[in-house]
Amino acid sequence: MDLYLVGPEKANILEEVFKLEANMLFNYIDGKNATDAYKTNIKPGKLFIDSGAYSAWTRGVEIDVDEYITWINERADYIDLFGQVDVIPGDKIHGATMQQVIEAAEKTWENYLYMRERVKYPERLLYTFHVGEPIQYLERALEWKDPQGNLIPYIALGGMVGKSESIRRSFLDNCFDVIRRSSNPNVKVHAFGMTTFKLLSNYPITSADSTAWIMTGANGGIMTDVGVITVSEQQSNQSSHYSHLPKHLQKAFEESIKEFGFTLEKLSTCRDSRIIHNARYMMKRAKNIDNNRRVKIRRALF
Repeated sequence: MDLYLVGPEKANILEEVFKLEANMLFNYIDGKNATDAYKTNIKPGKLFIDSGAYSAWTRGVEIDVDEYITWINERADYIDLFGQVDVIPGDKIHGATMQQVIEAAEKTWENYLYMRERVKYPERLLYTFHVGEPIQYLERALEWKDPQGNLIPYIALGGMVGKSESIRRSFLDNCFDVIRRSSNPNVKVHAFGMTTFKLLSNYPITSADSTAWIMTGANGGIMTDVGVITVSEQQSNQSSHYSHLPKHLQKAFEESIKEFGFTLEKLSTCRDSRIIHNARYMMKRAKNIDNNRRVKIRRALF
C-alpha cells in the first residue's frame, strides 16, 4: 500500500521525510509553493495533488476548475496522482439536505468527466465518491468507459475524516462490495484521510493519506503499536503520558523508540523530532501491510 504523508511542513522536517523516499500529498489551495519548491526532491517517492475542495469549502471560496487543470498540466510530468475538483454539499453550520448531497454528487461526476477530457494524463485523475452519497454514483463510475473502452483505473473514497470507525467500516464494506460485483473489480482505490492501520489491513486499499504524523507530534504525542503515547514534558499530567505507564512498560517503550533514532528526552522536548518519528513509524507500518493477503480476506467475506 502507498502511504502519502500530507504536507507541507517545515523545510527541516521535509528534508528528513525525503530521505525516507516518502510519498507526499500537497493541497492545491495551500501547497502550490511547496509543490514548485519540492517537486523534484520528492522522487523517487510519489507526489499526489489534492484539489483542496474541502479546504476551499470551509473558507467559503470556490476552486476554478479550468485554472486547476492548467496548473496541473503545467506540472504534469512531476505529478503521479491528482484529485478532481469535487463538490461539497451544504455548509458547516446547517449541514446538507439529501437533495444537496445528490446535486453535489452529480456535479462532482460532471467535473470529473470535464477534467478527464482536458488533463494531460487522464489516467492519473481520481474520481471521488463520498460518505453519504447514493451508492448509484459509485456504481455508475465503475461501469463508465472512455471512447477507447477503458474503465476508470483509479478512484478515491472521501468524507471519512471525523467519522466513527463503525461508519467508516460500513462505508468501506458497501463500497468494496459494489466494486467486487462491478465490471471493474480491480480498480485501484485511494482512501482520503484514513490511516487507521486496522482498517487499512482489512480492505484492498491501494493508497491512503494522513496528516496524523504532523498533528500527533504537534499535540505532544508519538505513534506506537499500542496507540498514541503522549511524551511532551509539558503534558505530563495527561493520563496518556508515558510516565503513567507501569515501570516495565516504560522501559520497553524507551527501547522501542530507539528503532526510529530518538531518545525519550529528545521526543519529550522537541516537536519536530516527534513529527519525524511519526513519519518513520508510519512508513514502516505501511510497508508491512500485505496487499495480497488483504484482497483474499475481503473477498472471502462475500
